[in-house]
Amino acid sequence: MDNTLEEHGTIAPGQPLLLRTVLRLLPPSSSGALRCVLETTGSAEGAPVFGCASTYLIRRGKRGSAKQSDAKTLPPWPPVAQWTLDAAAGRRYARLSGDWNPIHLTGGSARLMGMRAPIIHGMHTAASSCAALEGNSGKHTTRIACRFQAAVALGSTVSLYRKPGTDEFVVEAGGTRAVSGEWTVGNIYSPKI
Repeated sequence: MDNTLEEHGTIAPGQPLLLRTVLRLLPPSSSGALRCVLETTGSAEGAPVFGCASTYLIRRGKRGSAKQSDAKTLPPWPPVAQWTLDAAAGRRYARLSGDWNPIHLTGGSARLMGMRAPIIHGMHTAASSCAALEGNSGKHTTRIACRFQAAVALGSTVSLYRKPGTDEFVVEAGGTRAVSGEWTVGNIYSPKI
């Protein structure tokens, strides 16, 4: 449903990293939907390095009781980037991430899981957006927050839009808003190796 990643500092190669993860169950929504938040932080020698918070849907609520999404409303902002997801994009992401969820792999495996077609992982969309925003600005992203609003099918052409003068962006695929988000930039990070 949503994900926020934030960089607080740097860490040297080989330096120990302390990870802390907390899982919180949120109160049911008015529709009866159940969600949880998974928060992970990393620190080195007591100093924060990164934070990540993800909200996941555990159980859907009653249909029709939630507000209508603005998924069909696209902003009149200039496009920053566009890319096309081929049929193997989900499998390449699975090899990289270790997340072999069948809904991201093939048409057959997605249908077995109740999907009409395979979809790309939301974190692939977030990472692609982050890379495009960095390439467009010439700056390093220190924070990115994404609200996932619609699935992006493999084979789709994806467009990234950025609102001029702000930190807002939107990802569109097939005429539908798939992601809305905000990002913060800093200076280009040059690790000392």
